[in-house]
Amino acid sequence: MSAPVEMSDVQLDAILSSLQHIAQHPNGWDWHTGIPTAIGAFLGFGAAQLQDFLRTRREKRKEDRKRREDELAQIGATLTALMFNLESAVHTVMQQVLPHYRASKGALNVFHSAANQRPLWQPGLVHQKIQPFLQNAFRRSPEPHLVAIDAFRDLSFLVNKHAELVKGCGWIESFARDLRFILRERNKLIDVATVPAPKEGHSLEDLHIQMETQVSISGVELGNSFQLLDNAIKMIEGLIAIQNSDYKGVAGPRLKITYPPVVDQVRQELQIALESEDIWSEMAEAHSV
Repeated sequence: MSAPVEMSDVQLDAILSSLQHIAQHPNGWDWHTGIPTAIGAFLGFGAAQLQDFLRTRREKRKEDRKRREDELAQIGATLTALMFNLESAVHTVMQQVLPHYRASKGALNVFHSAANQRPLWQPGLVHQKIQPFLQNAFRRSPEPHLVAIDAFRDLSFLVNKHAELVKGCGWIESFARDLRFILRERNKLIDVATVPAPKEGHSLEDLHIQMETQVSISGVELGNSFQLLDNAIKMIEGLIAIQNSDYKGVAGPRLKITYPPVVDQVRQELQIALESEDIWSEMAEAHSV
């Protein structure tokens, strides 16, 4: 919608004055005074309108430039938060999730081997074989600190062109919440199993049940960890592409991302673990390493 035409009092007085000259002249028209006055008034009016148009366009361009600079800065802030969450999740997977899975799975394999070769396995030998796994299997894990990202609010300006990318950030928050929850549940189950520790120690039957539970929990930890990392990387790469294309001519810093050197290795190890638990087949279509 075009802006309304505005006229100053001086311009209006000049036009009215020229009309008055025409009305008062005995012949009804004074070429020498009416026409020049009218032309001058209209030229002044046109010049004022052109000046106002140029000023409005300049202010609008300035506002648009400031808006896009703010959007670019918000993309940078979101990228920083995503990179922090990615690095925090990688550390949790390396130090907590994978060691817990390997230890729980190793202890459970001892029980399976003992069941398959029952005459050759004595209780004392089973206890001896599972001892190396128990420390990591019953290790409590601190919940990772992950920065909350509300892309639906902070990146709302991307929704029209990049709705799927913004929606992906919601999945990242969901997987992060679920990972914290399952780690919390693991800690609770370990507390129930070990505090207070029975004086006579745990029976093999109790340990067998606990290892099955821990392996089951590990499967959920593996799945959530992989999906969190995978979606975070997709989000990061998508935002990098947007800042380098949609905001190519906008002034402002553009973050250059350097992934943790072990991120690919961690994803591969998670995939191998998921495959061994027959979980990967359910995720393969949506994720790839």
